[in-house]
Parts: sequence; C-alpha cells; structure tokens
Amino acid sequence: MNILYIFGYKYSLQTWKNSGALEREIEFFNKMWEDHKVIYTLITYGNKKDLKIDLPANIKVIPMFPDSAKNKSSIAMFIMSLVFPFKIYKYMDDFDVIKTNQLNGSWMAIILKILLKNPLFLRTGFDQLLFAINDDKNKLKVFFFYLLTRISLYFCDFYSVTSKSDIDYLSKRFKNNTKLIYRPNWVKIEEQLKTSDKKNFIFLSAGRLENQKNFKLLISALSDIGQEITIIGRGTEESNLKLLAKSLNVNLKIVPGLPHKEFLLFLKNVKFFILPSLYEGNPKVLLEAMSKGCVPIVSDIKNHTEIIKDDFNGLTFTNNDLESLRITLIKAGKMRNFKELSSNSFNTVLKNNSLEKITEQEYQDYINLKQITK
Repeated sequence: MNILYIFGYKYSLQTWKNSGALEREIEFFNKMWEDHKVIYTLITYGNKKDLKIDLPANIKVIPMFPDSAKNKSSIAMFIMSLVFPFKIYKYMDDFDVIKTNQLNGSWMAIILKILLKNPLFLRTGFDQLLFAINDDKNKLKVFFFYLLTRISLYFCDFYSVTSKSDIDYLSKRFKNNTKLIYRPNWVKIEEQLKTSDKKNFIFLSAGRLENQKNFKLLISALSDIGQEITIIGRGTEESNLKLLAKSLNVNLKIVPGLPHKEFLLFLKNVKFFILPSLYEGNPKVLLEAMSKGCVPIVSDIKNHTEIIKDDFNGLTFTNNDLESLRITLIKAGKMRNFKELSSNSFNTVLKNNSLEKITEQEYQDYINLKQITK
C-alpha cells in the first residue's frame, strides 16, 4: 500500500522535531509498516533540513524547498502550495490513497486528488472552524475555514474527526455529510499499569499557555488549597500566569516543554492530570496521561465528557466555574478510591485509543477507500 501524505500548511519534519512530536509521529508510520507494509511519501513545507532527518525505510520525504536552508515567508509557502502539485504530479504514480492530517492546507491535497485521480482521506485532529469561532477570530478567517471545510467535504472521500461532538457539529452545519467518520487519537501503551509508582501527590497540567486552556482558573482554584501545580507548555500567557500565581501565593512551576519520551516518564509519577480547557478537540495529552494511570480532572465540555465519566475514570467540574473546580480539587486530595479510578482511566485508553487499534482502523480505511473509488 502506497500513501501520498501531505503535511498541513507550513508544517515540516523540522517543525515536528522542534516541537518534540517527531518521535511520536514516527511510531505511527513504523506500526503501519510493521503490521501492513504501508509505504509513505511525505510532501512537507520544509527545506533541506527535512532531508537530513533520519527516517524509517518506509518513508520518503519531498520538501517543497529542497535547495533552501531557511524557512520561506508565509506568502511564498502559500503560492508554492498552489503551484507545487502541478510541478510534481507527472512524476508521481502508483499511489493508492492521498492523505492529509489538517484542514488548513487541504487545498494542495485536493489539487493532487484531481490531478492524480486518487481517493482523498482528510483527517482533522480538531475542528478548525469551531476553534476559529471559539477563539473569536475575525469574520474573514471564520468564513475562510467555513469555505475550506465545505470544499474539503465536497472533494474528499473520507473526512475523519477525533471526537463525536465534532461529528455532531459538522453534520448539523453541513447537513449530515456521509463522508464524516470518527477516528480518535492514539497512544502507545507499552506496559501494564503500576499505580504503586505514583508515590507523590502531584497536580499536573500541560498545553499551550493560551486563554483556551483556562490555566488562570486552575491557578485561582488552588489559591487556598495549599497544593503546587506544574504546567508543561509554552505560550503568550506565561508571564501573566506567573504574576497571577505570585499574587495568589500559589506554587506554580512552568516547564517550557519536554521531549515526548521525557513527558511520558514524567507522567508516571503524577496522580492527577488537570485539563480546565474552555474547548478542545480530542486532547492527546489527556489520553497520554490516562495511559500512565493518571486520574484526569477535566472541565465538563462535550469533548472531555466523551472520554471521562465522573467518578468512574476521572473527575469533572462545571466548565469555567471556579468554585466547582476548587471543590473537585479538594475532593481529589481526599480520594480513597484512587487505584480504582486510575485503573479505569488506563483501561479506557487501552480499549479505545491504543496504537494497535487505531492503526488497524486506518489500514482498513485505506482498503475501503480503494474499493469505493474503483
């Protein structure tokens, strides 16, 4: 099986490497080769640095700017994303499926689908239209993502989303489109759960330091509880969060980022993983925390409550409600059934989100795409 894999707009292998995501993403490609002998050709927005990254034998990379050592401007990237398909399509054949993992940039995958006449599998980790609305982006940007979603739904053969609430939203907005499929994010589960490793009572959170993640609410809720909080992430709100923590006498530690393996090792010693987000997709950090037996404490938004059931595999609190979060954190500190919830948390992702399960689903999607487009 040969897959033409188009990176999202402005993304490259170097982007993955710099963010710490490269190692995790490669695990997926490795598993697809190991179980199903799937070969990938990656078209990236990268330069010659992408060609120097060590990759498995089943991956070939085609950067858009192979002769450049520096990143191109946004305008240059956009123009090239429109022109590049016409430059290369005559030299590309024997692909079974075209795949892209982001809505933003899907136009290049659509152009290649038309030129190469291959089925198109468009996967989204979160709904960018809904995020643009929730982020209160300007009307032009919201309209852009609305139009791009509509065009992508028209041209693609499968449109995959990671949460059931996103399917509900898109179905209502775009009249129950039959191309929508539900495919959650994956985690690699390497060992059985050992709750005995969790010797320290630790509150941890992770994510971009932006308003969406609602870390100000978390810091405020901890102001009179006497527990410290560690947040792993980078973002524009870092200085504001530190100032708030200082003013409320909250012991806050911000870790600017960890390589993926180090982050997973860190989670082994964490009891409670807190995600107070105002809105989400299908958060990978939450699933990874659960795979290490952390008990999640999450806001009761739909994308969280599809995963977390209160007092079964985690705790939920009323979205953006300071008192509700404070009460829930106090409840966690007194929890006597931690091992039960920790085990349920682990078993939830083992059942629904294991790398083995998701790669098997993806391979079957490839087969189905080949059959329906014959």
